[in-house]
Amino acid sequence: MSEPCLSWVDQRGDSDCWIACLSSLTGIDIALFPQPPALDRWKAEAVEYGNRVRRFVQQRGWLLMHVWRFVPTGYAIAGGPSPRGIEDGHAVVVRNGELVHDPHPSRSGLSGPIEDYEFLIRIHPKYEEEP
Repeated sequence: MSEPCLSWVDQRGDSDCWIACLSSLTGIDIALFPQPPALDRWKAEAVEYGNRVRRFVQQRGWLLMHVWRFVPTGYAIAGGPSPRGIEDGHAVVVRNGELVHDPHPSRSGLSGPIEDYEFLIRIHPKYEEEP
C-alpha cells in the first residue's frame, strides 16, 4: 500500500467494519462511504455493495486489490472469522500480517486464521470531490 493515512476509524454499526478499515487507511471520511446493508440483508447484497465501495474508493484515487492469503508487505485489510459469531466475518487493519487496528469497540480482532487480504494502491482519481 502506498502512503496510508493511518487515522484509526471505529465502525459505527455491526456491518461496517470493512469501510472503517478503508476509511482508516485512505483518510476518506467514513460518513461519505456507501452505507452497508443491514446484517439480515448482507448475503443478498454483499457483491453489489462491494462493487459500489470499490468504485467509490477508485473515484477518490485508490485501487483496492484482493490477494486472498498472500500476506502483503505494509498495511492491508485482513478478513476472517468474527469473535462475535457474525457469519460473514470481520475486517481488521494489519501491517505485514499482524493486527494493528480492530475497528470494533471490543478490539478483539479475529477469532481464527486470516482468510484473505486486501491492500490499497494510490492512483490518480477520476474526479475530485467538491469542497
